[in-house]
Amino acid sequence: MPTYLIYVDTHSDFWRMIYQFNVRIIVMVKPVKEPGQPPVQYWPLTAQDERTYGLYHIKFVQIHTENEYFRVTQLELTKTSNPNVSNYF
Repeated sequence: MPTYLIYVDTHSDFWRMIYQFNVRIIVMVKPVKEPGQPPVQYWPLTAQDERTYGLYHIKFVQIHTENEYFRVTQLELTKTSNPNVSNYF
C-alpha cells in the first residue's frame, strides 16, 4: 500500500483499510518530517509507544534502519473488537 500523507481525521480510516485488505507492506514515499511542516507520524516508533485509532490498535515490534533514507518498521495491528486476530507487517 503506497502512501504519501494521511490527514489526522482519516487515521482510523487508513488503519481500517490496512486491516480489511490484510495489507502486509506500507510504503511511505515522503519524509516523516519536511521543512516547515509538522511531523507526519501515524504509527509507533518505539517499544513503549502504542497507538489506537478508532477500533484499531497499532503496536511497535521492531525497526531496521538501512540508512537515513530507508528503514523498515514492523508493526502489529489489532482490531480492538477482535483482539485474538492480529496482522503483522
